[in-house]
Amino acid sequence: MKFHVHTIGFAAVSLFIAAIRGEGAQPPSPPIAGPISFIGSGVSITPGSGWYRYDLPAGAGVFVPDGTLCGPIIVSDSGMLSVSVRDKLHSTLDLMAATLRAECQRLASADKQSFRREPFVTESGLRGFHVSYVQRNLRDGRATATRCHHYLVTNRDGQGVDIAYLADAERDSNVAHQMVRQSLTLQ
Repeated sequence: MKFHVHTIGFAAVSLFIAAIRGEGAQPPSPPIAGPISFIGSGVSITPGSGWYRYDLPAGAGVFVPDGTLCGPIIVSDSGMLSVSVRDKLHSTLDLMAATLRAECQRLASADKQSFRREPFVTESGLRGFHVSYVQRNLRDGRATATRCHHYLVTNRDGQGVDIAYLADAERDSNVAHQMVRQSLTLQ
């Protein structure tokens, strides 16, 4: 089965994981210890405690606009982190950030005033942009908000990489942001 992911709100995270599990994904591993390499992305992250790994089934073909999702997906109580690599035509940092801004403007559920773009540098010296915005959702008849964070970098092959962290706005964790900024490295 092929999945096409354009924007995943927090409410969709559990549905997405349920869908990939139904397609043969393994149940979550024990809590992660050590770095995680995201297949085909050229980046790795060392999650802290409380993160679990979901491996995508072989040949799942999970696509995002202008690119492909690179397994695994990691999940904690605060949210979900996934990594995707962009095709060469959509790989500059400015173009990736502009594409996310256009997506935010196009989404009826996105809070247009919440869009932010800022440069960031990891402890290893990797430079990129942090783009974020809020999506308003209805879940079980109640209004919720999802914070969508995208850490945009370029790998050694010149491809754009999007490290997306999606979190319920009430549970968005600085720990997750510190994890990316402290442990994101190129392979």
